[in-house]
Amino acid sequence: MIGRTVSHYRVVEKLGGGGMGVVYRAQDTRLTRDVALKFLPTELTDDASARERFMLEARAASALDHANICTIYDIDETEDGDLFIAMAFYSGRTLKARLTEGPLTVEEAARIGSGVAAGLDRAHEAGIIHRDIKPANLMLTERGDVKILDFGIAKLLGESDLTRTGATLGTLGYMAPEQLEGETPEPATDLWSLGVVLYQGLAGQSPFKAESQQNLVAAILTKVPPPLRTLRPELPEAMEELVGALLEKDPERRPTPARAVAERLEALGRPAGASPASRSARRATWWVAAGALVALILALVIPTQRRARMEDARAQLQEARALTEERRYAEAYVLAAEVESLLGSDQLFQTVMELASDRLTVRTVPGGARLSIETFEEGRPVQIPES
Repeated sequence: MIGRTVSHYRVVEKLGGGGMGVVYRAQDTRLTRDVALKFLPTELTDDASARERFMLEARAASALDHANICTIYDIDETEDGDLFIAMAFYSGRTLKARLTEGPLTVEEAARIGSGVAAGLDRAHEAGIIHRDIKPANLMLTERGDVKILDFGIAKLLGESDLTRTGATLGTLGYMAPEQLEGETPEPATDLWSLGVVLYQGLAGQSPFKAESQQNLVAAILTKVPPPLRTLRPELPEAMEELVGALLEKDPERRPTPARAVAERLEALGRPAGASPASRSARRATWWVAAGALVALILALVIPTQRRARMEDARAQLQEARALTEERRYAEAYVLAAEVESLLGSDQLFQTVMELASDRLTVRTVPGGARLSIETFEEGRPVQIPES
């Protein structure tokens, strides 16, 4: 297969393989970008109706646009009839590979889990159930993102086949009780699988262990796994409670929708004291403090400004009083009128206005005429303000 061109994809290297197919890195010769090609096993695609069901679901999954869902570019088949999917190629490794190094930290589990739950929420809104959430189907990119792989492939294989095929013991361990009992999968089914992934990631072991498929099925259907904190006492109680709730046998008792699970996990991944509520409280405290500071500044500045204006007005009024003594009444009137808004009730202002003004009665024929009055001092006009 290496070096072969399939459609417009040139196969470069083999990335891995298993019971659900073989994955290669290839180059898109049209768009000159790396892609991942997944070739599905022939035994899964021999049945025409199964192929059609898969094509419908895979096309629906390809329309999902979400940061935590692997982008599907193309679904096609070779000249020999081999079905393959062209997907985005991400530099990184699967969660399965990461877990070989040891358990996840709380922050890692919360970040990965919240991303998976967010991606599942988008798929569930579109009516798509993944059916096979497990570490091998979760890609951790070098940028720290998590991508859900293989939408639709479990449906192609079929739930009953999953329980019969010896190579799928690993997948069997992530199946919800309702799947094992032949019921139609629902959004809560994917959330059970997410609970198993989180339990395994944090505890370093699967919640249900058995040496045979029959015993594993029995354990999933009847046994309650040990609480997480009995294996890792330092884990937050809230994380133990959430994982335990996801592993409820009854799907009706599991937390839903996936969006709510994502929010709870995101909160668990934040450092202590960094919740949105605490940040909002800090912002509120900052605004209160800032508001108090502004009020204090205004309390100091405004009276100071007003005192300065009053002092200037009084000086101007004294000047107007001096003008009346020189019988320069028009100019005195103008100066006094300018400070009326500040000193209108002042006794000196009233004295100046009495000296500088007088009443003039004018009758016009016909009535209603508008008058303009000017006075002249030493041959120049002086504008008299309206009052």
